[in-house]
Amino acid sequence: MLESSIVYTLVRTIPESLVLVLSGMMLLGNSIDIKQVFKKGILLGTTIVCIRLLPINFGVHTMLAMISFGLIIFNLSGKDTIKTMITTCTVWIALVLSEGVYSIIATVILKIPIDILMNKEISGALITLPSLIIILILVFIFKEIKNKINKSA
Repeated sequence: MLESSIVYTLVRTIPESLVLVLSGMMLLGNSIDIKQVFKKGILLGTTIVCIRLLPINFGVHTMLAMISFGLIIFNLSGKDTIKTMITTCTVWIALVLSEGVYSIIATVILKIPIDILMNKEISGALITLPSLIIILILVFIFKEIKNKINKSA
């Protein structure tokens, strides 16, 4: 079970879920509907919080969260399985890269101790929010690369 405070959930998990859904919509080429982003993002965030409360091994949570995200993207993609799989993997790669990039920036450049970054309270949630901007930047770059590949094909 991965425990975190309600404040952490509100400050980190829900915004992250909103960014993930927004990223998925960008990669799918869907028009951005703010109501849909909020609705699906809150659904994803709530699902992730529930998954974290399950008494299962660490790592399984990530796979279940990915599947939940994939189901939401499947709905947004118009039930296209290939688009769903590619988008889910691309967003998850962006998420992992953004966390890594931000961890390096925070610990090496900004000299923030790693224990503060890993804190599951308000301080940890607030200090890691810039990684959400990095996700959006990476997704935008991935989308541009995809567009260039599609144009040249």
